Amino acid sequence: AIFLGIDSSYNLKYINEKLIEGNTDLRWEKGKLPKVIISSNIAKNLEVYINDTILSSFARIKKNINNYDTTATFSNCVISGIYETDIKEYDKKICFVNMDYLRDKFKLNNESISYYEVFIDGNLNSPKKKIQTIINSPLIKVSTLSVKFPWIYQWLNIFNKNIYYITIIMLCICFINMLSFLIILVLERTKMIGILKSFGAKNKQIAKIFFYISIKITIKGILYGNTIALIIFYIQNKFEIIKLNPESYFVKTLPIVYPLEKIIQINIISLIFIQISLIIPFLIITKLKPSKILYLK
Repeated sequence: AIFLGIDSSYNLKYINEKLIEGNTDLRWEKGKLPKVIISSNIAKNLEVYINDTILSSFARIKKNINNYDTTATFSNCVISGIYETDIKEYDKKICFVNMDYLRDKFKLNNESISYYEVFIDGNLNSPKKKIQTIINSPLIKVSTLSVKFPWIYQWLNIFNKNIYYITIIMLCICFINMLSFLIILVLERTKMIGILKSFGAKNKQIAKIFFYISIKITIKGILYGNTIALIIFYIQNKFEIIKLNPESYFVKTLPIVYPLEKIIQINIISLIFIQISLIIPFLIITKLKPSKILYLK
């Protein structure tokens, strides 16, 4: 396992969310045993629990003229928290301990660090280039999580592609269903269309009638669909009915996030996409002649 030294400025939000036992209090005073946060995987392998003491070894490598000298020291640590992220590679390796304790253990000054972690939102490559420009040193390497854990990002990219494909398929189904409905509606109302045309109604005016009908049906469908979807989302997030294999999906249950802006965007796109289906019924209306319609009836 790797001991990750952190201080009070470290963002523990993610670890707090994944904490299953204990707490994230890692305050340390010289002369006292340090506290450590370990994963449930490590706790299970060592058969330890909260407030148990574990023996930790720390290796230090010194470079001599002809070779490397390795010295190891041992120290007891008290388990203050146990977390579980469901990311196998992470849970196998990472433990959290107070940074000042590690500095004291390796006899380093208060400004010594091994690396910085920078938390960002959005694209990783742009901040990486900015950091490299600021540091401007060949001795310091800047890497992103996509480089350290490429398999996670590959899986996410595949998942995102599936979302796009499913969305396109669903929109096509909506388009075909609405188109079929409007064509049937137009054909059923041919007599009405013939009468309206005989009274001087223009094609655009008649098309507006079907446009308002389709808008009414679409809005009702969107409202019903959103209501049912939000109920399903709430039930899944609350009761975690759908389970997943964490070794394959990195989570135990199906997580559902429903940001309001995304829901509004999808609804607007669906509404526009469905209204495009009015083009074909409109073309049918323009082909219908009042004399032939009324004669056939």
